[in-house]
Amino acid sequence: MKKLILLTLLVAPLFAQASIRENGGRMAAAAAAQIEFFSPGDGIDRNLKKAVDALIQEYKDAGLVVAHKEKIVGREGETLVCVQIDGLNSSIQFNTELEALVKKGQRKTNITYVANCDEKK
Repeated sequence: MKKLILLTLLVAPLFAQASIRENGGRMAAAAAAQIEFFSPGDGIDRNLKKAVDALIQEYKDAGLVVAHKEKIVGREGETLVCVQIDGLNSSIQFNTELEALVKKGQRKTNITYVANCDEKK
């Protein structure tokens, strides 16, 4: 019985993490999008960064941004941006718009979804 309880305690977090995913792998409304701008040796995609900043500002102006953090992580402008949007529909819309912007980008930029902007990657 003790082994079963221990196994349940070890496995339960895996199911909890899986249960907050929906809509094709996107995280639910409580999730935050982390955008990581990489540099291939000559800086980040500055046009994409400006477009992402404008998108975030649009959602801030609408009062939908729960959290927003930005951290420069390299010498060539490499930046980690985290933004959390309030509400499931608004979050899905933001993530869809964000993914469309990143697909148009000229340099490597990753999006990952985390529980909140304080979560370490």
